[in-house]
Amino acid sequence: MPHILSSFVSGKSENGWAMSFSYEPEDRAVLLEKGTLFCLVAMADGVDKKVLLSNTIFTNLSDSYYSSGNPDIVECLKDSFARAYDLIGECELFACVCFETKIVAVARGGISILLLRGGARITLLSYTEDEQKAVSGFIKPGDIFILGTKEFFDVIPDTVLLPSVSSRDPESISEFLSPMLDVHDDGKIGALFLKVEEPMQAPERIYSRLPQKMPDESTREEIEDQEIIEPYSTGIVDEEHSVERIGPSLSEKPLYLKARMPLSLRTQKKTPMILGAIFVLFLIGSILFGNKKLEEKKKEEAFQGKVTEIEGKLTESVNLAHINPVRARELFGEAKDELNSISSDEAHKDQIAELQKKESDFQKEVLGEENAELSLFVDLSLLSDGFSAGEVTTDNGNMYIFDSENKKLSKVSLSSKRAEIIAGPQVLEDIKSITSYVDVVYGLGKRGVEKLPSGAVIINDGYVDALIGSYAGNVYILDKRESQVYRYPGASIPKSNWLTEGVETNLEDAKEMIIDGTIWVLKESGELKRFSNGNPVVFSLYGAVPPVTHPSSFYTDENSDNLYVLDPENSRIVVATKGGEFVNQYVADELKSAQFITVSEKDKKIFIVTKDKVFGMNI
Repeated sequence: MPHILSSFVSGKSENGWAMSFSYEPEDRAVLLEKGTLFCLVAMADGVDKKVLLSNTIFTNLSDSYYSSGNPDIVECLKDSFARAYDLIGECELFACVCFETKIVAVARGGISILLLRGGARITLLSYTEDEQKAVSGFIKPGDIFILGTKEFFDVIPDTVLLPSVSSRDPESISEFLSPMLDVHDDGKIGALFLKVEEPMQAPERIYSRLPQKMPDESTREEIEDQEIIEPYSTGIVDEEHSVERIGPSLSEKPLYLKARMPLSLRTQKKTPMILGAIFVLFLIGSILFGNKKLEEKKKEEAFQGKVTEIEGKLTESVNLAHINPVRARELFGEAKDELNSISSDEAHKDQIAELQKKESDFQKEVLGEENAELSLFVDLSLLSDGFSAGEVTTDNGNMYIFDSENKKLSKVSLSSKRAEIIAGPQVLEDIKSITSYVDVVYGLGKRGVEKLPSGAVIINDGYVDALIGSYAGNVYILDKRESQVYRYPGASIPKSNWLTEGVETNLEDAKEMIIDGTIWVLKESGELKRFSNGNPVVFSLYGAVPPVTHPSSFYTDENSDNLYVLDPENSRIVVATKGGEFVNQYVADELKSAQFITVSEKDKKIFIVTKDKVFGMNI
């Protein structure tokens, strides 16, 4: 039999495991009948029991296979494989048996099998997933089989795998790939490499009862009628029996090997070998062609199934739009994500284009989406070169925009559009944050709280990293370092802790605070938190499609019924109730560069602030 070199490689992780086994029967008769068994198993769970689980699988598989009386090797291996898989389930499992001229393999749960032959890469099985699949074919010296989990092929690209496998023996392959796998957390990374080596060399045929001298033409016919003894095995040789078989022949007569035999006898041997080689190539071609066609059929069925699912969700979302809008948006979002996952399929681009048109037609009705028309309200760059908005506060019909980089404060009338710079670097040198109440602007800096633009200090408590807000004549300061909110009644000392004693919350990355009777805090992470009477309120935005994950700013006040959230990532402003339920959304490309928003529900206006401009839109 040919010599099979094997090696195994896997990653190091606590999130799963992969192991391999092999077994070659000592009994030569069993070896010839049942072959050598190789096995690969990988699981995401049971790391602490991997030795027990893997041994259980392999022991059950090998015992069942080698003790079976079924002469059909393929069915025998499939039955034994199924029993072993059912022991634990939910794993990636591979098993194969190698014979002198063929291999039979079975896999399930994500295993792929590649064959490298003569520089060609052939996929025998691809991502078996939940279905048990079997393949068989002829092998030849130089063949390399790569049997790996899905996670292995995800981590090691063909550009790395194929050159490293082709130029190395299996043991060296494992040593080369191991460092690449150890850095990944997925424990199901594993692969088994099998390489078919040339069989042990031996005389192809031994002829006995031949003449004591080389035959000439006159004796050729006589020799052709002589009995020819069959050769001994050209694979793994049992030394004891081979010696007994060859010994008598050596002691009685000279031996004539194939190279010295008459032409007619050599021709008789070559003919079946050629026919056999043709048959092998034909069989391999048939297997590969059949597998390819089957794979193409399954891919097409899977694609059409996905299309049907997307169409169903789009249609159902429209039907539910006015009955259950929350569920309708969920279905539409699922359909949108699934459509994006197949949008790169060039073979079905016309079918995908039809789905995308249907999605676009349904989007406005299902998502409550309106196209916003923005118009320029004020150009801040005309007030000051390089103006860069860093914070915005609105009060009593005026918007105050603080350029924290250049230390300038502008005032914009929302009724007349009049804009002016009301304070510069001399006054704002130490100011970090601003707020306003009844036409009074407060600035927070190292010296404490100052009235602007006069610069008069009214609260001496200085803060290094904090935000300031105001409500009902009181000043509130969010100290990021302490994760505490302090209340200054009547904008004067002494202060008091606004958060209830014992409340633990992390406000270190707070970026914006608005007070409408409750306190709203937007964090750098995109999380929007709400507090009432010193305690956290369970709050989340829901119903928007796609979900709001990274808002950059928001707005509400005591006169607003709704909450307005700026989502530049999706070029939109999402409107929600103060309980977090989606109401509608406004979409415009210009919103990608927006930094802040402010809203007047009374005037039905939204004002959008970019780095150096203010835009307006109707609602």
